[in-house]
Amino acid sequence: MKSAQPSEIFLYVLVALCLVACQKNAKPETFIIPEGRVGNFIIFYNQKNGSATDYKDGRRVYHLPISGALYTQFKYNYGWLDQTFYYRNSSGQIRPILIDSSKYYYNDSAMAQRFKHIHAKDTLVLMSGISGKNGTKEFTQFTIGTYQNTTSFDTSKIQKH
Repeated sequence: MKSAQPSEIFLYVLVALCLVACQKNAKPETFIIPEGRVGNFIIFYNQKNGSATDYKDGRRVYHLPISGALYTQFKYNYGWLDQTFYYRNSSGQIRPILIDSSKYYYNDSAMAQRFKHIHAKDTLVLMSGISGKNGTKEFTQFTIGTYQNTTSFDTSKIQKH
């Protein structure tokens, strides 16, 4: 087997450093959802008449309404995501919503089944999420629910203005 030349090693290291340096972390985000609300949610960014931007502890904070559709003045958040999701009750207290880790193990069905077995069918989880552009509007859409009601969500009923 031929050993790598110093110039080849330098090139590999340079490419690796460029890849690491070019990656950007998005601003950390916190999503606050009214207690008990399940189903689909959508956030439209860069809306002149949308909700004002809100930060807490260096994190963007999105206060989603019961309707599930939020129009915000925040610009779209590019880069590697750091997101947390919480329910807020009528007293203002918050509690975390789990992220469905089984989606990270889609190539390992045993691991996905183990996650779903550990968490009861009525445990609230972030089921899925997607971001994109609809015409000129950038958006993030996600679903919160339980394993027992995943088939009842209809994404076509979310209003996209």
